[in-house]
Amino acid sequence: MSKSKSDSLDYIQLRNLQHYLYCPKRWGLMNINCDWQSNVLVTIGDVIHTRVDNAKLVTNTQTKITERAVPVYNDFYKLVGKIDALELTRSPQGVYVSKYGDKFNFAIIEYKKAKPKNVSDYSMDDAVQMYGQKLCVDEMFGCDAKIILYYCDIKKRITVSANKELDDLFFKVYQEVVFALSNNIIPQKESDQNCGGCSLADVCLPKCYAKDNSIKKMILEQNEKIT
Repeated sequence: MSKSKSDSLDYIQLRNLQHYLYCPKRWGLMNINCDWQSNVLVTIGDVIHTRVDNAKLVTNTQTKITERAVPVYNDFYKLVGKIDALELTRSPQGVYVSKYGDKFNFAIIEYKKAKPKNVSDYSMDDAVQMYGQKLCVDEMFGCDAKIILYYCDIKKRITVSANKELDDLFFKVYQEVVFALSNNIIPQKESDQNCGGCSLADVCLPKCYAKDNSIKKMILEQNEKIT
């Protein structure tokens, strides 16, 4: 998959990458069809982010500065969004930040409600979103930022490895998002998608989708017998 930039589209919201990888059809309903419904899980996530969504809340100690709700962008890939928290740790080997008059190492912190079950470290859709954030921060500051997920249910930080697997997955999702937006396409639901907690289940109607597919399969099978 070519890691080329998008020349014809407006800037892509970073959250699109996580939403697309979680469920392409849900992403399409939100971003192509402009559908939206909330539920209790969405509301809990909003409550958890209340503190980190306050851009005026800056923590400054002798060793570390933490900014919240930080707007970021990457002009090459046309990415834009905001990160929950940006930690700047003072270091002689770090990158100079003029507004603080010192050198810092950078770490991006993303807050998530719950650590996914049956996952040893972290969810890849969360990691892809954070990789996009890293591309933005690295371009803006000329740094090599760490990426860290904080799962609120276990109250634990987990460092995400920016390895080739994540790099390849990010650009695969990025190109698919660009293609869908360019062609105004709502992707189909994945066959193994878990729709239990989705706020758009009443819009998507995944059970009807499964039924339609089974009917289509039956018709094709009958047609093969006839012909």
